Amino acid sequence: EGVTFDEVPIDFANAAVDSVLPEFNAPGGVVLLVYSLVMSRGMERLRADMSAETGIVEGSLIAGPNNICSMELVSLMLIGVARANVFAYHQVTKAKVAWPEGLGVGMLSSMEKEAGQPLADGLKNPSTPVYLLHGGDHFTTLFRVNPAAAGEDAAAAAGVAADAAGEGAVGEGEGEDEGGEPAPVTWYHYNGLPPGGPRMATLEITAKGGVAGPAPKTQQDHFIKPVPGEIDDIVQAHPDDKKDRPDEWNTWRFEAVLAIDDPDVQGAAPPADYKPPLFTNRLAEFAPGTGSAWRCRSCYANRFSTFCFGINEPSSTTCEHCNKVPTVEDQGWSIWLTYDELPGGYKRLVTNRHGPKALVLLQGKWPGSVVKSLDDAKLPSV
Repeated sequence: EGVTFDEVPIDFANAAVDSVLPEFNAPGGVVLLVYSLVMSRGMERLRADMSAETGIVEGSLIAGPNNICSMELVSLMLIGVARANVFAYHQVTKAKVAWPEGLGVGMLSSMEKEAGQPLADGLKNPSTPVYLLHGGDHFTTLFRVNPAAAGEDAAAAAGVAADAAGEGAVGEGEGEDEGGEPAPVTWYHYNGLPPGGPRMATLEITAKGGVAGPAPKTQQDHFIKPVPGEIDDIVQAHPDDKKDRPDEWNTWRFEAVLAIDDPDVQGAAPPADYKPPLFTNRLAEFAPGTGSAWRCRSCYANRFSTFCFGINEPSSTTCEHCNKVPTVEDQGWSIWLTYDELPGGYKRLVTNRHGPKALVLLQGKWPGSVVKSLDDAKLPSV
């Protein structure tokens, strides 16, 4: 029969939507909703929305062979504008941009980790306790039934401060119990699609690191040169720990190489009050010739040009690959640290690599939080 459209005055929009809710809730109803959104916005305004920052319409509302919902369509649903950019900064000018309130619904997305940019403040701190969780090619919903939750989040975000030791920007917690610890808060997560759903999960979130605050006023896109002796990179998780406790990444050991004052590495100087944990005094525990295979720091630093990762036999005291004799002064070999020994920023790094995707998304809002599923041993899929 085709699709027909009725124009209604804005004052009667709520009643009009109510009258067609049965159609929207029926099979195929989401397609009708998309049609309604597109026609309400209008094709010319849609094109203008989608090209607002770059001058180019770079995609479509529905993407790829699997009909994935684009960010432009998500924005159209949340704020009535098909905005492509959901980050805190303009794609061209790099100026900080505001996110309209719209429905007051937020979003936590894996794009934040992948792009290395914070989402817009209005998405991280919405006016209602409702979030879309974007795990990559799938959207699920997180919500809280207590209407005071959004106000608590907003108050927490207002007190944001940057931790000079690399803990990131965090604010006050969502409330404390009598012992001064953050009180756990109950949220609900809904996944409507197989294979992870349909499923409604009850989550308990303890915001031990507070609430992520607003993005910096200017985009932080410069590289800060590391301090000699701090962690320069995490090489890998210990294979034995991964095998023995595959789901317990926060109990594993991690191999780390330490930073040196390398004149070939260019970057901004760290802030005057930057005092990261230094681990040079741990090198002796893992020194070449003490009984364990060891990794040459120099070889690892040049791995992209030599394709050599610098692993040496336990009995070797000279690198078998570059023939250098490593020293403590040049942070010459890697060390192993437990998860608990890692600084906050590296805890986040290994959690991003090895932790459940749901936890990674939630820690984008609540850094360092502890999340438990009250219905199942594992967190829900996102």
